[in-house]
Amino acid sequence: MRYVLAALGAAAAAAMSAKTDRFAGRYALGKNLGPVNAKAGMRFDREDVGGDVRVVGGASSEVLGGANLASLLRDGFEVERRAMAALEAGEPAEALSVHTSAGVPPQLARFLDAWEPHLPPAARATGDWCVNLQAEGASAVHAAVDMALQVSQSSADLNRPGARNRVACGASSYHGPASTSPGGGTPLGAVAKGLTHPVRYPVPSPFLRRRGEEDEAFHARLFADFTTYLDTYADEIGVLLVEPQWGSSVAAMPWPAELLKAYCAEARSRGIPVVADEIMCGIGRHGQGACFLTECWDLDVDVVTFGKAIGGGAGNLLSGAILLEGAADFREASRTAFQSHTYAGSSARALANGATLLERLPELAANVRDVHDAVSPIMADLADRSDGAVFAHGQGALWGGLFAHEDAAARTAANLAFKKKCAARSVLPYFVPVGGFMLTPRYDDEPELLAAAVADVAEAALETARDMGWAKTRLLPSAYDGPPRSARRFQGPDPEAMAPDQRVVYDEIRRTRTTGADRGPFGPWLASPPLADAAQNFGRVCRYETSLNQREAEIAILATAYAYKAPGLWTIHVGEAKRRWPRGRRTSRARARGAAAFAPGSREAAIHDATADLLASKRLGDDAYAAAEAALGATGLVELTSVVGYRGHAALTMNAFEVDDPLRPAGVNKRAPWTHDAASSPTRSSRTSPTTSTLPGVQDMDGPRAVRQRPDVARMASA
Repeated sequence: MRYVLAALGAAAAAAMSAKTDRFAGRYALGKNLGPVNAKAGMRFDREDVGGDVRVVGGASSEVLGGANLASLLRDGFEVERRAMAALEAGEPAEALSVHTSAGVPPQLARFLDAWEPHLPPAARATGDWCVNLQAEGASAVHAAVDMALQVSQSSADLNRPGARNRVACGASSYHGPASTSPGGGTPLGAVAKGLTHPVRYPVPSPFLRRRGEEDEAFHARLFADFTTYLDTYADEIGVLLVEPQWGSSVAAMPWPAELLKAYCAEARSRGIPVVADEIMCGIGRHGQGACFLTECWDLDVDVVTFGKAIGGGAGNLLSGAILLEGAADFREASRTAFQSHTYAGSSARALANGATLLERLPELAANVRDVHDAVSPIMADLADRSDGAVFAHGQGALWGGLFAHEDAAARTAANLAFKKKCAARSVLPYFVPVGGFMLTPRYDDEPELLAAAVADVAEAALETARDMGWAKTRLLPSAYDGPPRSARRFQGPDPEAMAPDQRVVYDEIRRTRTTGADRGPFGPWLASPPLADAAQNFGRVCRYETSLNQREAEIAILATAYAYKAPGLWTIHVGEAKRRWPRGRRTSRARARGAAAFAPGSREAAIHDATADLLASKRLGDDAYAAAEAALGATGLVELTSVVGYRGHAALTMNAFEVDDPLRPAGVNKRAPWTHDAASSPTRSSRTSPTTSTLPGVQDMDGPRAVRQRPDVARMASA
């Protein structure tokens, strides 16, 4: 890895390092990181540290490494090789770049053709789309805003006083350097060339959550605030700018899909176009199968952006914005889209690299799944072990950790300590100013090496959080704070010291239950043998002696476990479901408030809807009752109600006494295990209508990998 350094010689290397101190860029003058002499996947041979650094950050700048990157670069390299030979021979040479006032490179046509299979279905169907090319992400966002304004207000004078030309940015957002980009902080970025609306709209980040606020209440409050925001400023706002998965502003946290879908729909219902900024999460990095989350989540947007990842990892400058509908308007009106500079999209190599990546993107989905599977359990374990001091979240090949102190100064102090601990471990995530880190590995990073590097990042973060010694009362509230860590609560009598009547019931439970007597609520129940005997007999009937088959029962059981936020009950029955139905046939899935995908009128649809109604309102509405009775009969409906009631009793017992599942798999979040089961599921969401049910929704049974949000009860029931 040090052949370049050796070739340079010590004196030359020292001189090169000194000269880089004159570079005024990302860091304070004189504090830039040292030259990278060679790279091998995640391993960077960096001059200032005298050896390898494992780079698992990089802000989504690299997609491939090694031989895979070489294959991607081959076409562009051959263009340059042929051009070099022709130039040296004094012959006409293929264009390496073209000033756009004089023409465009021939590689542009292939690049545009390569995009079409990756656009949302509606855009492919109409063919009314176009691409604006830029050199970097911030300009791509400006271009997206420009196209959205021009198409949505084609006859308006956007420069007149009072014009609807402001960009609505989220309270937590990042769309490029703070100096020039919408949502930026200093100094020009505060207004971003006069575009950014001075009031930010509310977003579901941890910074806006109230203590003790569950997801549903939090999202409902935010959406109400968002509609008020639009009521107040709709006559000023020309574009709504969203990030389906945040970048550095919230350390790679994904939005709740259905909430974002509702935001987009509300804005568009008021004539406000929506720009989805997917510079960080797009090009398949999100891990849900399609190129953009916009398609996976069925978001109703007008323009989507892409960034440096389109280069595959070579760093050739290229980014852009795709107008999904309205290209014909541009063409007929002979309009000109935003142009940051006249060489944007003019590089033959950059266009060739981008076309090759897009053509090969479907086959890279399996690599992203491998990355997800390597990183997910480590991040879940970090969240669990930090006891709320670090929020860990993400999906696919985009993950992050956020130091959870409520004071920004405390998070900054933690970041400084964290950087030193990462340096000591020779690992480099992407440090985010809000306090924390992002992980954006290459899609083809070797899973074992990646897991080892991510584990070192997690240990550094955990060690930092513990060193800070933050009081629990000063931490940001999480989606599910879970039972407080306390002295061990009563778990039941010791089997070796049970009274005779306790032993009789205990032995009966062991004899009749597939999960045994040491998992579940039986321990606390045994404090009262008559109660335990009655409860376990009732549960046995509910489990084994009703007209519901095991799959149907699991739909109700897992829904109840989630509704009561009972971690122990959840992991027991997820395990049971996976044992009974192999993963290859049915797998878990998550989607925030997703819709049921059962066949209308089926028994499973009736069970899902009736269970949702019972848990949400503690009664059955007329429609749910009629459907359930028609599908199950009066007896079946009584049995379903009993299953839900019995599991509620079990859930309350396990929550009150903090009963964990002793067989909970390693790496699964002890306090919110459903996040792990959601995160480890297959990809793209189905095209179903939203539901107002408080239950997690149910999706197509064999879809691809999903976002880490609410678990899908039916998929878990048949996992």
